[in-house]
Amino acid sequence: MGMGRDGNVAIIFALAAPALLAAAGLALDFQRLTSQRQALQDAADIYLTAPKTGLMAGLLIWESKNAAENRVHKILSANARELLGTFYLPRGELEVKSGSPIADSSAYTAIIAKRFSMAGSPTLVLNTDYAATDVPTPEGVGATGGQVYLRN
Repeated sequence: MGMGRDGNVAIIFALAAPALLAAAGLALDFQRLTSQRQALQDAADIYLTAPKTGLMAGLLIWESKNAAENRVHKILSANARELLGTFYLPRGELEVKSGSPIADSSAYTAIIAKRFSMAGSPTLVLNTDYAATDVPTPEGVGATGGQVYLRN
């Protein structure tokens, strides 16, 4: 009887081995793909300029006031030097993850978001040289004469 069980185990192992090896290979490929994706994100050059005319004039990223709550919008590039315009995310979060300066080459960058977070020690530059560009600011944003502040 012992021989029958050993034979069954050998047959089951022989049938299962290709599937187990394929699963292990997929796990390794997924890990490599994930690390390659992160490398691509880090190496991506981002140059965004908002439209100058039309309904979206001045808006880089726009989210509806009816959008799902707490959606996360991410900037993961190590080279996002020009972000000229306004991020409008009234129900979402803007996450900036970089070890490099962000938006420092922009005439202006405005952020309106429910939440804002930074990781990886980036330097986020929010210039306010509105006269240096013909990209308009949306109504209520820009040189309004009011106080500029960060609120928790």
